[in-house]
Amino acid sequence: MANSQFEKIEKDLEELITGFKDANKLFKDLEHIQSEFESLAKTHNELKKIVVEVEQLRNEYLEKNEKLDEYLEKNEKLDEYLGTVKQFNKELYDIPYLLNQKLQNFEERFTQLTEENETKFEELKSQIIENVSIKDVDLGTKEPDNTQSVKKLPTPPPSAQEMEDFLSQLDGVILDSKADQQVAHSFLRKNLDKLNDRFPEVLQNWSNKTLPKVEAAEKQEFIKRVTAISSLIRKFDGGVRATNLEIALTGHKIVASILTPTETPRNWVVIQNCLGLTYLKRVQGERDENLRKAIAYFNAALDFCTQEQFPKERKTLLENIKKAKTQLINI
Repeated sequence: MANSQFEKIEKDLEELITGFKDANKLFKDLEHIQSEFESLAKTHNELKKIVVEVEQLRNEYLEKNEKLDEYLEKNEKLDEYLGTVKQFNKELYDIPYLLNQKLQNFEERFTQLTEENETKFEELKSQIIENVSIKDVDLGTKEPDNTQSVKKLPTPPPSAQEMEDFLSQLDGVILDSKADQQVAHSFLRKNLDKLNDRFPEVLQNWSNKTLPKVEAAEKQEFIKRVTAISSLIRKFDGGVRATNLEIALTGHKIVASILTPTETPRNWVVIQNCLGLTYLKRVQGERDENLRKAIAYFNAALDFCTQEQFPKERKTLLENIKKAKTQLINI
């Protein structure tokens, strides 16, 4: 019986030891759980700090974003301002050009009106010279009642022979003076009555008679003579301007009918430019039609003027075209 009790006690003791072991294991588990809990608590605190930092960063971001919006708005206004400044500067740069263009147009128009007025004055003066007697005055001497004062008749216009002689003399003066403008114009001033509306026909008839007799070797010399006569009369400031230009136009057309651009390109360019200049200044005919013809002659010459061969002539032609187009626009 004692053994039975001892075995029971021993069994209870083993169960108690086993319980202690389980309790010890449980205690260790509790310690581990506590350690985990403490770790979680620490992590929670760190997360709270991170949340605070994130919130702070978020606030900073929102603040910077607002400043960025303000900057972008100011930048847009600055772009608009810069655009306005650029446009203003462009307009400032354009002002001298526009003023210069207006001044040039005014000068060209003034020159044109001056030439037209001079032409009208010369025409009126010529009419007065032709239609009014040189001397028509009462000398104050007493005459019988049946005596009447006699008026001197107007000077008759030069005859065809006188016109031809004048042309021959002019040709000689130009030849002897080597086309000196002062000498030629001085001779023309002494023969204003012969620079009339009949002179273009006289010049054309003289060319028609003379040219067939000219040898091939002398053709260029004949061309130079006609060109000199025409150019000097075109530049002459005496007589009737409109008539002078018609004479020059006839002479230049005579030369243009002889020259070809393939044989003598430079001379051909020169005569085309002369024709353009004459139409540019021409008084007779419609102004717009004359300017269009001038531009056509300038352009025809420009087609044969390469920059390499004729740089000076090309520059002159371009300037003449610009001048003619400007006058055409301002009509």
